[in-house]
Amino acid sequence: MIALDEFQALTQSIGEYAVDLIGRDALAGLQVIFDRRNRSGQVSIALVEPSGDEQLRVIACMFEVEQMFKDEAITSYSFVDVIDEEVDARETIRQYSLV
Repeated sequence: MIALDEFQALTQSIGEYAVDLIGRDALAGLQVIFDRRNRSGQVSIALVEPSGDEQLRVIACMFEVEQMFKDEAITSYSFVDVIDEEVDARETIRQYSLV
């Protein structure tokens, strides 16, 4: 097993916590891209049922994610139709994906 560095572990934790709060069954996919230069994480969320009510529920979940990691990272999120599997491979980027 390969050891995770601090940023890989943080990226993994943000992704896993978001999946736990939102619920795996509600997600068509979720991706966290973390940039170590400015300690920011962008969470892309693809929902199985992208209704307005479901998006509001997920926004509340993401508020909890932001609060949990507020001292380690700046997180933002967006709703997407599909998860983009192509990610910039620069050293500064770390990724967690559930597809």
